[in-house]
Amino acid sequence: MVKTLSSNINYMMHQIEFGDENLNFIKNDTLKTIFLHKGNVQIEIKNNSRVKKIDLVEEEGIILLPNVEFQINKFDCFAVVVQSYKDNKEIIEIVDSNGERSEETIDYYRLIKNPKIVNKPWGHEVWISWFKNHHVLKKIYMEKGNKCSLQYHEEKSETNLIVSGKANVLKDIKLNKNVTKDEALNIFNEIENINDLIIPMGPGDFWDNQTYEIHRVFSIDSYTAYEASTPQLDDVIRLKDDNNRISGFIESEHQ
Repeated sequence: MVKTLSSNINYMMHQIEFGDENLNFIKNDTLKTIFLHKGNVQIEIKNNSRVKKIDLVEEEGIILLPNVEFQINKFDCFAVVVQSYKDNKEIIEIVDSNGERSEETIDYYRLIKNPKIVNKPWGHEVWISWFKNHHVLKKIYMEKGNKCSLQYHEEKSETNLIVSGKANVLKDIKLNKNVTKDEALNIFNEIENINDLIIPMGPGDFWDNQTYEIHRVFSIDSYTAYEASTPQLDDVIRLKDDNNRISGFIESEHQ
């Protein structure tokens, strides 16, 4: 059964499993990222009088612009779909290449093959799609026995879905807006019984991180997750980090 994972005002995230047939949630008037975790799909794109059939397999996907005519002929897969509605801002894709960013426009659709890998001390991220004023989709792999930074975001909100492995998730530590980094760390250090805020998660589990919410993920087993978010990917305030990484963009991870 199709799962709606987020009702975030900025984007909608869905999980599709093998055998799901009702795909009416994929709207014509949204900007769409469809990415296959496993399985295969055939999508028919219509452009004026021309029709093109596109076959996608595991680790591939497609971006469809609003109001592009499409039809899904075959959908036998486990996939993640992220949608956002077009506002009055131009749809621009941000491309991250060798530590440099560029902006590109898309005509009708773009295939996703061999997306950008961003290396992390604890594993890596696959940056599937990144739109300047709309949504982001990433795939996250963390190796067993690691943890991400203890962090929060000032502008970015996100939804995470675990598809394999197990993790403990620390969340629900809410901060007042415009708190300083030092103030946030002091608030965290004063929390008693911090373990009561850690939630065990496994395949199929999902959660949201809102702005000014301290969070951290600990890998119990090596795990894979998908993350949909708003576009502020450099908005990371790191309070603690096993590798003493600074807050924000770290160029060496993007080379």
